[in-house]
Amino acid sequence: MIINFSRGDDNISYDVSKIEDNQKKAEATIMVNKVGNIEIILEALNFAGITHRKNLEALLQDTPEAMVAESEEDINDNDEEVSEDSESEEADDSK
Repeated sequence: MIINFSRGDDNISYDVSKIEDNQKKAEATIMVNKVGNIEIILEALNFAGITHRKNLEALLQDTPEAMVAESEEDINDNDEEVSEDSESEEADDSK
């Protein structure tokens, strides 16, 4: 099994099947499988997030009573509030 790593302009390839130490070979194979599974999960979550976001947008477009008319100044104030809220949520999550 050949593994490729890209670091900037450099590409490094390793052949896990050529590892002579059976314990290291088994560890490398397990790590490759874990990374593969994590990448599949991340892709699925990204797809789900995009799908739900589009569905929410479609639902909200069909409900004009939910639309909020804001001036440009209000929008800028809300952007700052959102970023402050996000930072405080991240701080809460780290506890």
